Amino acid sequence: MKAITFSEIKKRASDRFSYILVFCPKFPPYTRATTKTAFEKLIALIDSIMEQVVEQDSKQWLRICLQEIRQSWKDYDEGNLTEGRKLIQRAKGHFDDAFSRKPIEPRFIVGQSGAVFDEKNGFPK
Repeated sequence: MKAITFSEIKKRASDRFSYILVFCPKFPPYTRATTKTAFEKLIALIDSIMEQVVEQDSKQWLRICLQEIRQSWKDYDEGNLTEGRKLIQRAKGHFDDAFSRKPIEPRFIVGQSGAVFDEKNGFPK
C-alpha cells in the first residue's frame, strides 16, 4: 500500500471540512456517513497533520482548529446547526492559517483600568 503524502492528508482534511459544511447532518444515504463518523475522520486527519508539523505557530493554529471542530460537532449533535456551521467554517479558516505562516499574536491588549486597546486601530480613543 502506498503511503499517503502530507499534501494528500491536507487535501483530504480540506475536503472533509467542505463535506461536513455541505451535508451535515443529512449525509447522502449511499455514504453511510453520520455526524460522528464525519467528525472523527476530520479529527484523525488533523491529528495526523499535527504529528508532522514542526512550526509552533502552525501547531497552535491546529489546536485552535481542533477545539472549534469539537465544539462544532457538539453543536451539530445538539441540533444547533447554525452555530455548528459557523464553527466548522471558522475551524477551516484556522486550518488554512496553519499553513499560511500567519503568526499567532495578541491583537487586543487590556490595560490595568480594564480598557481594551486594539493594537491596529488604537481603541479606545
